[in-house]
Amino acid sequence: MGKIDSLEHRLANIIRGFFQSKLGIKPQEIDVSQQADLIILRMCGFLSQAEAAMVERQKDRQVLTTYYERIVENLYPLLRVVIQEACKRPLVERHAIVDLSRDECIYFLTLGEEPAVAERQL
Repeated sequence: MGKIDSLEHRLANIIRGFFQSKLGIKPQEIDVSQQADLIILRMCGFLSQAEAAMVERQKDRQVLTTYYERIVENLYPLLRVVIQEACKRPLVERHAIVDLSRDECIYFLTLGEEPAVAERQL
């Protein structure tokens, strides 16, 4: 479990640092978990008071949702490097769900197959 706990801790720190550097805020809660080939990142409590008020209006919510979807996509290259290094497997799929009415984003990352062991040449 130590390897997974270490990866979870590293990913949470990357997310925290990313939000701080890009938005000047830190999410109130970051959960990182891995279930088989799926890594789940959940970030909660990152909206400012003004953004939280804007979310009440559908048109503003859509604009903010698009904005945060782009922000989360910019996080991917940082996460990819750490995950591939730690898991020794490529990331093959990603999907973000931004739900601003709940002030949260859930990011799903899917690991690919383990690389085949190279056969020795005679």
